[in-house]
Amino acid sequence: MPIMEYYEAQGKVRSIDGQPAADDVFVATQDAIEPVISGQVLEANIKLLKAAHDGDWETYASLADGSIITIDHDETFGLPVRGVGFHKKFFDAMHDAATAEQADGAAPSRSDAPLSAPGSTTFRLLDPSVRILGKGSAAVSYVRLVTPRAAPEGGSAASRMKPMAFSETRIW
Repeated sequence: MPIMEYYEAQGKVRSIDGQPAADDVFVATQDAIEPVISGQVLEANIKLLKAAHDGDWETYASLADGSIITIDHDETFGLPVRGVGFHKKFFDAMHDAATAEQADGAAPSRSDAPLSAPGSTTFRLLDPSVRILGKGSAAVSYVRLVTPRAAPEGGSAASRMKPMAFSETRIW
């Protein structure tokens, strides 16, 4: 079948024996699909983090659920904050930091300014783990390592920062 060959070449075909009991076929189907879903969830998570890291509000807002609840953040004092509006102020501060660094090379003095302007650091995920929680939901846990990019002598504040690690869990 040409259609099967097309998708097999892309690694998108999973073969499942339909002869056993229905419950066994269901478990085999879940086992075959879970890595695919986990990969998609991890890919979306990385895209969201990259948008946050790069100051790309439009992409971030398109991926973040409007009913997002932020709890574990210095500025929430452990109280839940609903919506993406809370996060928007950090994107605005990141933009202000980039503008200030371009203008005079100095980091902004505002207390809500981000650690770095877009492009001055890199990040990677260490030991990511995806757990499918049920229909339409998953949890992603990882350590996000943020490191400064090399900068010329006397560069920005971000170029003088030390690598930082953040243990994070995100529910999708």
